[in-house]
Amino acid sequence: MLLLQNGTIYTMEGDEPFVGDILISEGTILQVAPHIETEPTWQTVDLTGHNIYPGFIDAHCHLGMGEEGIGFEGNDINEMTDPVTPQMRAIDGFNPMDIAVREAREHGVTTVATGQGSANALGGTGGPLAVLIISIIAAECGKAVSKETKVDILVTPLVTICMGIFLSWLIAPPLGRAAMWLGDLIKWATELQPFLMGILV
Repeated sequence: MLLLQNGTIYTMEGDEPFVGDILISEGTILQVAPHIETEPTWQTVDLTGHNIYPGFIDAHCHLGMGEEGIGFEGNDINEMTDPVTPQMRAIDGFNPMDIAVREAREHGVTTVATGQGSANALGGTGGPLAVLIISIIAAECGKAVSKETKVDILVTPLVTICMGIFLSWLIAPPLGRAAMWLGDLIKWATELQPFLMGILV
């Protein structure tokens, strides 16, 4: 058991921060309270004067796409050959072994929406849109059960994760196909019909 003591805890649920303790077992938070009685066998860390936050979420980034450890050769953020590239997929350029992934995790970032195409008018498939919609719905479902049970610290993330998995299976593919269709339409208009492109944009 690991007991974090006397830290200023920000729950991000609208409540004011409070000084308290967090009990952790094998990487799982078991209890958050103003004071938790310690046991002789527990490891304790005094966090007096330090702040404790939930994992950070980056809703728009290029983590694993720029590949900091490689440089130009591994940069898959933008496709410079065409301003409209709906066929591009972030999953094809993402490098999970990139040093930036480890650095983000070590600095408290637990969830990201990473992708390509900042310099393109339409830079890729509908993955980021699907992630945004799924994240919002899953988070709201998790909040709906929060504080409705005595073990909400376990139930809330479980409901959020399960709902996210289900919605990913249900929503992401059609959103991706719709984005591809729209991208193809805009690309056709760009190449063959400048007048229609002006109307669409």
